[in-house]
Amino acid sequence: MNELEELREYIRFKKHTFVDKVDYRSHDDTVVLYIPKDKVGSVAKNGMTSRRQIKFLEKQIKAKFGREVSTIFIQSEEDKSLESGLLSILKFRFNTDIESLHLWRNEEGICLDVTVCTTEESLINEIEDLLKKIIRNNLVSIHWITSKFRKPSLSSLLRVIKLNQPISITKIMKILEKKYTVSELWLRSRLDQARKKGFIRWVKENGCYELTTKGLEAVPAGARRSSSDVDRALAMRKKKW
Repeated sequence: MNELEELREYIRFKKHTFVDKVDYRSHDDTVVLYIPKDKVGSVAKNGMTSRRQIKFLEKQIKAKFGREVSTIFIQSEEDKSLESGLLSILKFRFNTDIESLHLWRNEEGICLDVTVCTTEESLINEIEDLLKKIIRNNLVSIHWITSKFRKPSLSSLLRVIKLNQPISITKIMKILEKKYTVSELWLRSRLDQARKKGFIRWVKENGCYELTTKGLEAVPAGARRSSSDVDRALAMRKKKW
């Protein structure tokens, strides 16, 4: 497009400083405007724009240059840095329970899409509390997405240990892999968390894990066919045979 530099000058003349970049898409003869999301508000003022002003600018460009206009909303450098920082903090704190984090904005503030490898409500609440402490009043919403690479909940992990204790990490891995996508790194991290919370103990003599009294209390038990006590009795019978 020969008029591309003329178009850029036109936008500078109009003092539309909210436009980060102007480009031309040759395959469909379209002008492309790149505007940071954090520059879009409910009204146009002080370097900020609005959806209404953007639509009006698109019409002006189409009328003057005779081409279709497409607007792409991009992250600002500040938001990119914040998104990267939040993901690093979550990865450090929650390890492989976090798959990804995407930050975006609406007129009210910051919104997050967080993909997690767990359905454990207490863990998700812990992640949410941490995000609220960091972002504070600017956080509008969190959209939780469950990864297709599902991980077992803490109660599921404790149940496996209860049914097979004393049990080695190798055997825990083999049992979990039948239903979940897990790595040894993730499992060691979760076992360490469970140990610190007092649910399990590691027996040095045999290198195996066992539930503590607190751990036993955390696993559902009873006379129902699906209870862990019934499963434990069946598992012990299989071992004898």
